[in-house]
Amino acid sequence: MVEREYVEKVMRTWNPHIPDHDIDSTYRYMQSDFQRRVEGSLKSKMEEYEAAGIPPGPLVEQLEGAFIEKAVLDNVIQYHLGEYLEEIEKRRRGLNRDYYAHLWTIQDPDGWKKTPWEIDINPELFAAVRQTFPEEESPFHVFTAARIEREMYASEDMPEVDVAFLKEIHQAVSDWEAAGSPLEKLSFSHLTVDPPKARR
Repeated sequence: MVEREYVEKVMRTWNPHIPDHDIDSTYRYMQSDFQRRVEGSLKSKMEEYEAAGIPPGPLVEQLEGAFIEKAVLDNVIQYHLGEYLEEIEKRRRGLNRDYYAHLWTIQDPDGWKKTPWEIDINPELFAAVRQTFPEEESPFHVFTAARIEREMYASEDMPEVDVAFLKEIHQAVSDWEAAGSPLEKLSFSHLTVDPPKARR
């Protein structure tokens, strides 16, 4: 039997921000697939007994059913969750850490506010943001680029950089500074973040 709790645990380990409806959908598909395979395999197995001239009794059918259910469950889990389990194992071995950090952050609607440095920001986009807002400091550039990357991921459209957008960016920077987060957190392997300007 497919357990929803297990399905959720695997999917949320892979991506903590995965929507509930995605989990429910996967669980329903797995449950339906499991039942279909078990019924088909058990029917075939009973037909083999009949063909061999050995009418199977209830005990035999129950025993064969238990073996079949275990094998089918393993196959269904591998079929529907195998990719998740494989990637989780890679992460446990320290592989693709940057990719997963980027994926989790950009899938979270508020990820760009919480850990913008985890998003894989396009260097050309970052340069364009700096050129567009030369009067602003680096934290503003980083949060703006991260916010744009999130919007383009979610809707595939460039967000409108209006008054509300800029207010949201300034608020995110203020919250980050108020939390006392170090400037080094806003560093990227391919981006240069300038030290803050002296405040008057």
